[in-house]
Amino acid sequence: MAVTLFVKKPERIEALLFVMTLCLSVYAAIEFRLRQALILLNLTLPNLLGKQVQNPTARWIFARFTNITVLYVNQKQKTLNLKELHRKIIDLFGEKYHKYYLLI
Repeated sequence: MAVTLFVKKPERIEALLFVMTLCLSVYAAIEFRLRQALILLNLTLPNLLGKQVQNPTARWIFARFTNITVLYVNQKQKTLNLKELHRKIIDLFGEKYHKYYLLI
């Protein structure tokens, strides 16, 4: 999907470039951390074709988590659609990520 964006002032162009650079840095850090954990633990994850790999992309990881929902009922929280693969990926990132998916 291509979107046209018009920015007139140089300061706004710089700000937009800064935000894009920051986003790409976070994206690269996520990939690096996940890939390092996979190599360290000698594990693999299935790619889009189902082949087991140690170098998944962050885009694929984000796509896998699109159907995860946190449901709030009577001040209680429940995570829906969390499969074993999701748990495996969350475990690879570390303990502090468990609280975001109510795995504690």
